[in-house]
Amino acid sequence: MSSAFLYTCLRAYYLSITHDEAVTYLLFASSPYIDIIFNLVPAGPYRANNHLLNTILSARGYALGLGFFMLGLYGLIKSSEITHEIHTPRFSFIMFTLATMSTLTFLNVYLTLFCMLALMELYKCNHNIKQFLTNIIKSVSYTLPLLIIIYIVPIFILRQGQLYFGGTHGFWHDTVRSLIHVSFYGQPYLTPFAMMISEIFVGVVLLSSIIFIFTNYKPRFDNTNKVRFVPPGRVVTLLFVFLVMSAFLTILQHHLLGTRFLIERTAIFFIPLFLLLACVLFKNIAVQRNRLSSTVMFLWYAWIIIISGHYMSSLNIHAYLDWQYDSDTKHAINDLHEWAIENDLDKTPRQVGINWIFEPSINYYIKKNKLDWLQFANRNGPDGEFDYYYVVGESHEILSGHTFITIHDLVIKHNLIVIKEYPISNTYLAVSATR
Repeated sequence: MSSAFLYTCLRAYYLSITHDEAVTYLLFASSPYIDIIFNLVPAGPYRANNHLLNTILSARGYALGLGFFMLGLYGLIKSSEITHEIHTPRFSFIMFTLATMSTLTFLNVYLTLFCMLALMELYKCNHNIKQFLTNIIKSVSYTLPLLIIIYIVPIFILRQGQLYFGGTHGFWHDTVRSLIHVSFYGQPYLTPFAMMISEIFVGVVLLSSIIFIFTNYKPRFDNTNKVRFVPPGRVVTLLFVFLVMSAFLTILQHHLLGTRFLIERTAIFFIPLFLLLACVLFKNIAVQRNRLSSTVMFLWYAWIIIISGHYMSSLNIHAYLDWQYDSDTKHAINDLHEWAIENDLDKTPRQVGINWIFEPSINYYIKKNKLDWLQFANRNGPDGEFDYYYVVGESHEILSGHTFITIHDLVIKHNLIVIKEYPISNTYLAVSATR
């Protein structure tokens, strides 16, 4: 854990800020708290970037949300171990609420816990609606005020049509395959065969979980002759039900509300859920000490070795997977500042022409480093008369689906001198030879 934390700190120190975080900082974090909370910042199409704790704490929303989610999941598991049923997990509700305030995609896990608790309470209350509603209200009373605020934001965003990031082909195609794809972290061994093996592995774990639950289910009765909710292997059952219900709710939202299927980082909470399910399932099978358990343990250790090797090969302090093009923005601004000082060009206002994808991060560093001589960049593109240029080398390698004018076109058209090339992001820093 210490090594992982140190690695995270090193990445936070060396890596450049990325597009969405820069947007959050520039548009939301500098606004009054009341405007942030009620989403009153006039941010136009970027309103979906306003995640409350992410904005207020200036933290990475998905990492922050994952932390609260794991705490809540731990509390839920401990609660089931003590009571053998899901019984008013207030701690988990609070953690899942904080996770939702970090990034709205974690609203799915809050809804999953709520639905699981509702089903349990409905069973316990013998269809007594009054008692059922009373128990539900008591369970969510700790988070109800925050929940009201949380629900205002996605409804507002949904009405503005800003939930455009996602898939439309189906849960397995969009959510599962996109998570497998990004888990390979852009490594060269991401081949169709590797994808197929990964999908088979996911299917085997899910099918094995179903078989394990049904073959090990032995009804136990309490003093009122009721079957307890969680059978032996309760953690496997709990994680499996949580995973399946989370998936079901995202599918239901797609069909009822028209939202897109979660993909990549927006579905990130499925990764720890699935991995925990696999770990606990393997452990429960292994302790049975039979021929099957020996085979499972062999596969388990082989999987650990493969995952560990993949993790080591993916270590870097150069770039984020989804924001490769922004990996050198900080270095480019620092190099530009040094160039301006060396050539005594930092005394009068200067302009920088950029491809629009660099606008938030460039302006973030202009503001952070207090470069008063450098005017804020805009999204109009670099095809014009500027003092400096920071543009892509090959547009198709920077952001798929978008076409950008490249440095090779601009050098000839505007008589530019390239002063620095950045191979990781495939970007160039250039100055005008005539201004």
